[in-house]
Amino acid sequence: MNYNTTPDSVTFTQQLIRCKSVTPYDNGVMDLAAGFLRDLGFKTHVIEGGPADWHIKNLYAEFGHGAPHLTVVGHLDVVPAGDLSQWKHDPFAADIENGVLVGRGSVDMKSGFACAAVAAKYLVDKEFRGTLSFLVTGDEECGTEHGTRAILKWCCDQGIKFDACLVAEPTGNGYLGQAFCVGHRGSFTVDLLSCGVQGHVAHPEKALNPITPLVGYLNFLKGKIWDSGVGKFPPTNLEITSIDVGNPVSNVIPSCAKARLNIRYNTLHTAESLLNDLRTAKSNFFASSENLSITLQYNFDPFICDDEKLIQYMKSSITEILGTESDMSAGGGTTDGRFVSKYCPVVEFGVPGDEVHKTNESVATDDIIKLTEVYKRFYAKFFAIDTR
Repeated sequence: MNYNTTPDSVTFTQQLIRCKSVTPYDNGVMDLAAGFLRDLGFKTHVIEGGPADWHIKNLYAEFGHGAPHLTVVGHLDVVPAGDLSQWKHDPFAADIENGVLVGRGSVDMKSGFACAAVAAKYLVDKEFRGTLSFLVTGDEECGTEHGTRAILKWCCDQGIKFDACLVAEPTGNGYLGQAFCVGHRGSFTVDLLSCGVQGHVAHPEKALNPITPLVGYLNFLKGKIWDSGVGKFPPTNLEITSIDVGNPVSNVIPSCAKARLNIRYNTLHTAESLLNDLRTAKSNFFASSENLSITLQYNFDPFICDDEKLIQYMKSSITEILGTESDMSAGGGTTDGRFVSKYCPVVEFGVPGDEVHKTNESVATDDIIKLTEVYKRFYAKFFAIDTR
């Protein structure tokens, strides 16, 4: 690959998909990304970390100098393909059929990175003041400890500062441009351990079934209306993600039962207030507070972009290229934008998210081409390049 033969964004997406980069395995995807950007004139730095069984490759690439500094954030790791017999095409062949590119990571989010990188050639060919960089991780889908946070730490150690961030994750549903993200709800996950007394099912009076109060407690939490949303944030939502007893027989009351739940919460709540709500509610279902332990697994705070100029750059770029009015959203799943938001304002826009993590994950090639043009226009607005 060289500067004069830069592939288009569809071809580059295919090349990225053909690297079977299921977290934490890289399989050449980061070298491919680094080589592409290096051929455009970017200075690249591969940042590696993690233990031997979770070795992660990350990339920081930079072009230009001085302010303003726009960084593009994304990931090139993907979730496993699952049952291969359910796929119409090899999930890592990146086949195109009837204008649709099929492959694991085609939506989440190799097409987004490919579009942003190919669009960067537009800036390279222009006179512009400022800096464009890419923060690309291989540790987003499972883990994150050695991913974007590690890159940001490296950047801080180097004295690198950002003025704004574009996350190229999928956004909206149904069609390209339906929505772009200006924030996300926080994520709060806890493990629950309900403790009882083991015994024979024929003598329940001599035992204490830990499942019964746990089910009642979870049912209460699931039915609770936490709020009706605020600003761009949708309502807070709780989902039960696991219930596990591990009881292999039917005639024994178990001694314990486990459950896990996740709450996606807006700015009307904090992790501390939610934890207090969970602790308060358990007194209505358990004989003693010691019968249920609540352990915080992780928490990420909600964030919102308050840079109206950055929001307008994205909104107008979508309208001018796609001819549609895009909704501003602070819903959906969390992204690594939550880490970058502590350093600079963040907006997110990518291909529609309907196919994320699905069998036969796919994206329209026309959407890839149009997304590249939206990014070009966004770059031009951010760096004040005359597009006439």
